[in-house]
Formats: sequence, C-alpha cells, structure tokens
Amino acid sequence: AAARYDAVNQAAGDARTKADALNRAGEAYAAAGKHDMAIERWNEAVTHYPEQPGAYAALVYLVNRNVVVDEFLRGYIDFNATQYEAAIAAFQRYLDKNGARAGDARYYLALSYARKGANAQAVTEYDNLIKKLPKDKRVTDAYLGKGSALGILGKVDDAVAVYRKLATTFPEDALADDALWRAA
Repeated sequence: AAARYDAVNQAAGDARTKADALNRAGEAYAAAGKHDMAIERWNEAVTHYPEQPGAYAALVYLVNRNVVVDEFLRGYIDFNATQYEAAIAAFQRYLDKNGARAGDARYYLALSYARKGANAQAVTEYDNLIKKLPKDKRVTDAYLGKGSALGILGKVDDAVAVYRKLATTFPEDALADDALWRAA
C-alpha cells in the first residue's frame, strides 16, 4: 500500500492530494514496521504542504512519536487546521526562542487569537508586531487586523484611527486603499 501511495504522490498534480498521499504512505510504512520511511513521508508532507489537511494528520503522527518539528511550522500547520489553541502555543514557543521568522509568527499568533474570538489578545499581538518589528513585511497586515479586531470589540473610533494610521504611515502600500475604505 505504501508503494501505491508513493506512486500517487508522484503522479498527483495538486498539493492536497500530495499531502494526503504522503500521510497515507507514512501510515502504511508505520504499519509495516518501517518507521524511518514513515517519518520521512510525514516530514515531507509537513515541510512541503503545511496548508493541507494531510500535513496536519502527518504532524499529529510526528508529534505522537516525539519527532522534533520546527515550532513555526507546527504553529502554521495547526493554524491552517483551525487548531488555534495549539497554534498559539507553538507560535509562542517559537517566539520564546527568538526565531528568524518573528514577524510571521507574531502575525499568525494574532490572527489565531482573532479567529478564536479572543480579539483583545489579538489587538495586543498585532501591537507587538507593529511596535517590535516596524519594518517587517507583515506590519501593514497587522494594522488591518488590529483595526478589524478593534471594530469587533466595538471600539469603532479606535479602529478608524488605526486604519488612518496605516494609510498615512504606508501611503504607497497596496493595503493603504483598503485601510481608507474600511475607515470610511
């Protein structure tokens, strides 16, 4: 069965099918007692297709076998699988280690809070990104996220101020127009 899943992975044209085939190949190799090959397939699914459901299933197998997985990648996979509590924990562990992708980690941490309805925490994390990494590529996204979270919290005037700040601070950014539109 594992060889057939490997063949499916090779023939597949889309990421979802590839991730699923890699995960199932890992399952088949594990069932056959070929644990190194199973881990190899699961690692490939996790590394190359983190947005796909098969990557989340592969991540679970890896974690259950105590295989070390990069915390940012782990958080990103959990985020895409709507496992926001696990994503938050992974991103926080990543940030505690001062990872190189701090801007992305802070952004997805804030977005995870927002997606689970914890908008006050989301605002705090968006602020952390804006203040601690003002030149990061995710700062304009953080402004939009912060404005949205403030609006959901009923702080409309604060949200409008955040949108205007984005437009004045980054007038050439593609999101400046979106910010002005939302402010209106």
